[in-house]
Amino acid sequence: MKLPLLFLAVLCFATRAATAQEVTLRMIDNASKSITLGERMTQETVWKRFGIYATYNIYDDTCFNGDITYYETEDLEFSCLNSKVHQFSLTSDRYRVIIDRVFVICVGMTIDQVKALIPEERRILREGTIKNTYRFMFRTRSGEFSDEQLVLVADERGRITSIWWQVPV
Repeated sequence: MKLPLLFLAVLCFATRAATAQEVTLRMIDNASKSITLGERMTQETVWKRFGIYATYNIYDDTCFNGDITYYETEDLEFSCLNSKVHQFSLTSDRYRVIIDRVFVICVGMTIDQVKALIPEERRILREGTIKNTYRFMFRTRSGEFSDEQLVLVADERGRITSIWWQVPV
C-alpha cells in the first residue's frame, strides 16, 4: 500500500517541478489588479478585475493555434490565448513584475539593479539586437532555461522604460 502512494507522491512532485516559474504582474496600489501568465481570464473576469473590454479578437490564429483576445489600458497591455494569459507589455511604474514569488522587477529600475537582484546562476541577461533592449531568460524549477523571456527596454542611462513578455513562435 505504501509503494503506490509513494509512487503517486513522486509523480505529483515531478509534474509540479516541471512547470515553469510563475510570472505575475501586480498593481502597486491595488493588488486585486493582477494577472499571472497561464491564468484563465475570460472577458468577464477581465471586466471585473480591470474594468476594460477586449480591444480586439483574432479567431483561429494559425501561428498560435487558437483564439487570441487583446486587452489594453493606459499603461498595461496583455493578451489571452484560448482565455489564458500568455503575453504582456508594461510601460508604467504602477505595476510590478514578480518572478517565482521572489524577484520583483519594475519600470524605473536599472539593468544593473536587475543583475544584482537575481543571481547569475538563475538568469541569462543578453543585450538584444535593438539598442538598449535586454532579453532576460530564467531558470525554471526543473533546472532548465525557459524559451519564453522578459524583454527589458532601457534608456541611455540603463533605466528600464518598459517590460514585456515574449512568447517564442
